[in-house]
Amino acid sequence: MSKATSETENGTGIDAVEQCRRDERRARYEGFEFRVPAEGRVLVTNVSYNQAEADDHRYVVSVENGVAWSCTCPHHEYRSARCKHMRAVANTDAVIMAASALGGELSEGRQ
Repeated sequence: MSKATSETENGTGIDAVEQCRRDERRARYEGFEFRVPAEGRVLVTNVSYNQAEADDHRYVVSVENGVAWSCTCPHHEYRSARCKHMRAVANTDAVIMAASALGGELSEGRQ
């Protein structure tokens, strides 16, 4: 079998390509707030949840050389996958630029 198996990788039975597509769609339609507290770090909060739950959906995405390369969320940590938080940061040029330039013009923002 040459098909990438997510059963072992992500436990859902979805192949890796489909999982990437789903993560990209979610990164585009879910609401995220970004804050750049330090160079190379973006605090990402998923505001699609109510305020009480939003705190449970806040993660740190690390940016290096203009690339979002890691996230503290379980999806990335346990599956080594490019999660929706990393994709949301990568899809927002101003956030990448701010994280690369120690805040630059943008210290807080919303997608």
